[in-house]
Amino acid sequence: MDGRLTLVIHEGSAYVQTYYALSGYEMLDASIDNLRKRESTPKRLIHCLLSSGEVYRGDGENRNVPDGVRREVGTWLARKPELSAAVWTGLESNWKEKRSGKTFSVDDAVIYTRELEQAAKQKTGDDRRKAEIDLNSVREYVRNTPAQVQTAVRKRLSAQPEWADAALSHALFDSE
Repeated sequence: MDGRLTLVIHEGSAYVQTYYALSGYEMLDASIDNLRKRESTPKRLIHCLLSSGEVYRGDGENRNVPDGVRREVGTWLARKPELSAAVWTGLESNWKEKRSGKTFSVDDAVIYTRELEQAAKQKTGDDRRKAEIDLNSVREYVRNTPAQVQTAVRKRLSAQPEWADAALSHALFDSE
């Protein structure tokens, strides 16, 4: 895996506005498999909650949805009676593993981006190309997340011009 910094549904984090998209698939298993392929992740990390509040297991794979996440997604789903289920990528944070045991914090996330910027300037050859790829993938992800999804990390980073939100087409978002 590269050095991406991505958004995850994380129990205990501040609530932020987010978006959803309707699946073009009729069958739930097809929707799950489509998301798994797009995210290039194992099926066990694709979570699904039925409108009944039950975690959908489909093929019997163990999909551990944290209780707090299940409650919040269930509450949201209850406000959407037209939907029969919610499907999302249930990634776990790997921050401690990648950052030598440090607990995730906004300050350390910003420090991480500074380290990527320094590596992209200071390294040479293949190491520099890898550092530039890592920096560009983090920057692209942060900048191309809808402006309404303002995590504390994005707020801090977007104060700098090179991290400012990209202008996304309004056609991408349904207004409710």
